[in-house]
Amino acid sequence: MAKTDERLYVIPLTDAWKSAYKKRAKKSISIVKAFASRHMKKDFEDIKIGKNLNELVWSKGIKNPPRKIKVRMQENDGKLWVELQGEKMLFELEKEKKAAEEKEAQKKPKDAKKEVPKADAVKEEPKEQKAAKTPAKKEEPPAKDVPKAKAPEKKEEPKAEVVKEEPKPKKAETIKKEVPKAAAKKETPKAAPKK
Repeated sequence: MAKTDERLYVIPLTDAWKSAYKKRAKKSISIVKAFASRHMKKDFEDIKIGKNLNELVWSKGIKNPPRKIKVRMQENDGKLWVELQGEKMLFELEKEKKAAEEKEAQKKPKDAKKEVPKADAVKEEPKEQKAAKTPAKKEEPPAKDVPKAKAPEKKEEPKAEVVKEEPKPKKAETIKKEVPKAAAKKETPKAAPKK
């Protein structure tokens, strides 16, 4: 993983604007790869485009890539990495991440010994002792002898009883109570005339 030379370039992407407008961003990426291949003497398969460079080319959609871009090219492990100028390469970010994880791993064993005393550690019981404590299960007959189990039936909920109301009689059919004629005449007051 020896670091070889690092080069900065400004790549013109004007040729991408000469192609069909729905293929310009794709053409821009292929122009970047061709430029890198020509200047760094690498095959197309060995060229890796960085995330930030790719996002810049596609930022305004497939129709409007930038006219030119500033890039940084660096070779690592037989691969040529192309990234925007001023941004870190993917392999550099991975190295930093691994270094940070190693530092944390070195700190953890020291902290773990201090936090957990030996007396508090839970001892696991051997399997034989666990088996002795658990009750023995009854052997079930072979599957051929046992009839197929049916799916559990759904319990029917009691349905609410529907109370039917008796239809109300129509006005013509209203039932009149029989009142004695003499009482009916006296009790029926007459309505007062309205003014």
